[in-house]
Amino acid sequence: MPKVQDLKRKLIVIVIGTLKGMGGAERQAILLAEELLQRGFKVKLIAFSGGSTETVLQSKGIPYTVYPFNSYQPFKRNLIPLLKLTLFLRGLKPYAFIPFITLNSKYIGLVWKLTGAQFACWNQRDEGREVYGSRLERWSINNVPVVVSNSWPGRNVLIEKLGVAASKVSIINNGIVLPEVQEKAIDWHDHLKLSKDTMIVSMLASIYKFKDHTTLIKAWQQVQAQLKARNKSGVLVLAGTFKGMETALKVLCFDLRVADSVYFIGTTPHTNDLIRQSAMVVHSSNLEGCPNAVLEAMALGKPVVATHIPGHEQALGDTYAQQCLSHPNDDKDLAAKMIKVLEDKALAKELGAYNRQRIKDHFSIEQMVDHYLGLITRYTSAS
Repeated sequence: MPKVQDLKRKLIVIVIGTLKGMGGAERQAILLAEELLQRGFKVKLIAFSGGSTETVLQSKGIPYTVYPFNSYQPFKRNLIPLLKLTLFLRGLKPYAFIPFITLNSKYIGLVWKLTGAQFACWNQRDEGREVYGSRLERWSINNVPVVVSNSWPGRNVLIEKLGVAASKVSIINNGIVLPEVQEKAIDWHDHLKLSKDTMIVSMLASIYKFKDHTTLIKAWQQVQAQLKARNKSGVLVLAGTFKGMETALKVLCFDLRVADSVYFIGTTPHTNDLIRQSAMVVHSSNLEGCPNAVLEAMALGKPVVATHIPGHEQALGDTYAQQCLSHPNDDKDLAAKMIKVLEDKALAKELGAYNRQRIKDHFSIEQMVDHYLGLITRYTSAS
């Protein structure tokens, strides 16, 4: 078995789908590539379409190639393009492939042995929404020596739908950058025209069916009533891409008479400032992998209250489960936990410190990279 240092002479190819935007998977792929390069490894990133993220790669000095390939096209129509992709990848003389997201894992799983590479993995980056249980998926995942998932739910869906042995799946937590203290770029109280004593509660997530903003808004009605009874003020700020649910949720806010305290702000480049200036971060969802939004709030030392599902428990741990994890679809329980954190300053401070330390202990970039390198050395033989 080769040592980790021996891999520095080999090319590690990281495959992502698109450079048109920077989602969680793309951020993790870039963090992985950046850390590997800093350690002296040879890395190349392959994307199937270009876009604005290319400037990020260029600024960080990450070698990359955009190879046009429509991974969303039906498989039968992709046979010739897939053959051409295989020949292109073979020309790189790769040693190891690390694909990101399910779709890329499917294609790399099919062809990696034809490229001359010695290693490839299936890399599950979500809770399994693109895993269907097809024969092609089963063949692909059985064709790689090891399966990676960044979450417990992602692992479980592969076991249930594709029949993968639990022993074949390695959990590699996302790597999270611990932000340095910086001067704020935006004052959210000023931006939203709020008084300085108004408490901000935020949730950072796309506004669509895979989240549970409905339960959160119902809970917020109860939180607002409690705050007003104590002559305090607060707002709920929902940051995230609008994907079809925003109108119905705004109607719900109007019906519950909380529309004046709920802000739908869409996407913002100032998420860290929003988190820092929030009294608390909430993540209401019934199905998650291990959400970056929660991890990023933890890294900034903020208390987080979230739905009690496996992905949130993986992120937050179980030490403060009674205080921070609410029953799914239970707005009363969610409201009670939010009110407790907002009213108990000592508890909020304790939770924030615990969350930041948990990121250091379990979600560091260094640990993430070490785990990937460990898998490559374990599943390859000396050349």
